[in-house]
Formats: sequence, structure tokens, C-alpha cells
Amino acid sequence: MTGIKEHLEKCIIPFWKGLIDQENGGFFGYVSHDLVLDKRAPKSIIAHARYLYTFSLWYQLFKDESLRMYMDHSYRFLKEAFYDQKQGGYIWMVDYQGHPINTTKHVYAQSFVIYALSEYGIAISDQRIVHEAFDLFQLVDQHAYRDHCHYHEQFREDWTPLKNGLLAVHGLNLPYTTNTLLHLLEAYTNLYRAHQDDVLKDRILGLLKGFKDRLYHEDEKLFYMYFDEDRRTKHLGQSYGHDIETCWLIDRTCDILNIEDPYIRRMTRDVAEYVYQRAMTSRGLLSEVIHGEQIEDRIWWIQAEAMVGFMNHYQKTNDEKYLKAVQDIYQFILNELVDHREGSEWFWGIDDKGNTLNDHGIAEAWKAPYHNGRALVELIKRGYEK
Repeated sequence: MTGIKEHLEKCIIPFWKGLIDQENGGFFGYVSHDLVLDKRAPKSIIAHARYLYTFSLWYQLFKDESLRMYMDHSYRFLKEAFYDQKQGGYIWMVDYQGHPINTTKHVYAQSFVIYALSEYGIAISDQRIVHEAFDLFQLVDQHAYRDHCHYHEQFREDWTPLKNGLLAVHGLNLPYTTNTLLHLLEAYTNLYRAHQDDVLKDRILGLLKGFKDRLYHEDEKLFYMYFDEDRRTKHLGQSYGHDIETCWLIDRTCDILNIEDPYIRRMTRDVAEYVYQRAMTSRGLLSEVIHGEQIEDRIWWIQAEAMVGFMNHYQKTNDEKYLKAVQDIYQFILNELVDHREGSEWFWGIDDKGNTLNDHGIAEAWKAPYHNGRALVELIKRGYEK
């Protein structure tokens, strides 16, 4: 079995390096399932923040100065194409030349920019970059914060509130998503590593309280996915990928802030166990249950987060079944999700019969190096070996 470090160096990193757009800035926005590169595809803030974050991780792991160019290139394009010089914040989408085509500002996107800037600042030891991340935190707090687990999510360019539509899934258009709260927690925690601030810490603690008191369904051992307009939780099913990702990110936050909360530790332990029981198969982790229907697609990012989540749980419990789960998922990835065609990376996913999901590209707005690129770094840091 190919080792994870070798897989990073020979498959994942070369693919994403190869998408750099030297002429127009940033990275090319789309590679089809058939490996056709669309040099004129739009470029998204989500993907480009994730490029900056992940190249910053790789730079720190490999101590490879050649990766510095990709970090710096990512940062320049974020500032030149997505950043609103007049009113602050980062817009949603630009064309292939960096001209705005969707100036909506979404808190989910701002969270990934905070995450990326803080990691980049740490990687190159530049507090000016860290302060840019902190300034964006303050801007989000000013416009979006409602209470400890409710942030208005979508805005016009001038920060006038809009109905939340950019993260609409499952045919729903609900105003508050757990997904956004999770990535705020992730981003704020990363920023706190580099810049300890009392208000920032208070917001992190508030988000943890929200996951404990409002988002956790203690009977079913899962996290609610949405709030409605009246800030009531909506129980529509379970997202296995988000739940296992939430577990290890919450544990990470507690470690970084030195929080000892037995309830939180028990909560993440129980959710991880229930994800294992409900969704772990001999061929990776299932996707989700929505409105009572089990979705059995195996999606690339869910496998990546499951490896980290189960490795984290193994380290907490010393139960070998979770280590075996990591090993089995990684083997499944190598066997069925890695695209072995020259110049490719991972497929988006496969269905329950093993057919690739051809409607999605190998690279696109929502498929960047973040999930699998981070997961393998996490496994290396945690001492996992093949």
C-alpha cells in the first residue's frame, strides 16, 4: 500500500501545483471528470482560500521552499481579485481573469479566508498576515454575530443582509447552517493559535457552547444541520462526514485552548462511535441520511475527514477498531477513489455500485486540496503509518 507521505508527494501535491494560472492569477477553476482543463472557468473564493491554507500546511510539513511560490501566489490573488478594498471582506466568485461576477459576501467564505490567512501567517512568521485575519474576524463579528450560535450568513457587497442561498442544499434554503458554525470554530481556533485575544476567545467558547447546548442531539448522538428563521433546530437527518469532522475539530479546539470539559469529550466520543456504527462499511464511509433516506455514495471529502476523525478517536480511546477503520478507509481510497490516470488526483466519489460520479470534476469550486491535503498531513502529524 502506498504510504501517505508518498501519496501526497507523488499524486496530490503535483496535481494542485499543476493548476496554477501564471497568466491571469490564482488557479484554474475547473478540470472535468474527463481531465479537460477549462482555463476560462470562474474562480471561487472557497477554492482559493483552501489553496492558500493547504499550501501553507504543506510548506510547513515538507520544509520545501519551492512551495513558497504557491502560497504567495494564492495570497496575491485573494487580495487582488476577491478582497473588497472599500468595504472589507471577500466576494464569492470572479471570472478567469479575476473580474467580479458574484459580489455576495458569505460568512462561510470569510471563515475560510481567516483560516487560510492565519495559517499562512504562521507558516511564514508574518504577524501582518495574522492581523489581516484578525481584522476580518472583527468585520465578521461586527456584521454577522447575533448570539453565540447564530451568525447571519449571507450579505450584499455593502454588508446588507441577504437570505441565505449560497449554501442551500437538500432543496432547503434555511438561514442558519451548522456547517458555517463549524468552519467559524475551525477558523477562529486557528487564528487563536497565532493571536490570543479575549473577544476571539469568547466567540470560540460561545461556539463550543452552541454545539453542546443547541446543536447536539444527545439521544441520537448527532449534530443538527440547520436552524430555521426562529432559530429552532431542524432535524432532517445526519451528515456523517460533517459529524466526524466536527468531532475532531472540537477536540482540536479544546486542546489548543486547554479546555477540560468532560461533557464535550463525551459528546465527541459518542458521536464518533455512532458514526462508526451507522456509516462505516468495508468500502469507506457512507454519505448521509436525509429525510429518512440513506445516501450510500462514498464522497472524497467524507473519507478524508473520517480518517482524521477515527484516528483522533483511536488516540483518545486506544481502541484498535478505530485504527483499523483508518487503515480500511485509506485502502479503499487507494483502490477506488484515486484516479490512476496520468495527471489526475481523486474522483469526487463513487456510488454504492462502485461507479464514479461523473457529473463532478476532478477540480472545481468545491473540490480543492483542503480536505484530503489536510487529512494526510494530520495523519502524518499524529504518527499514523500505513
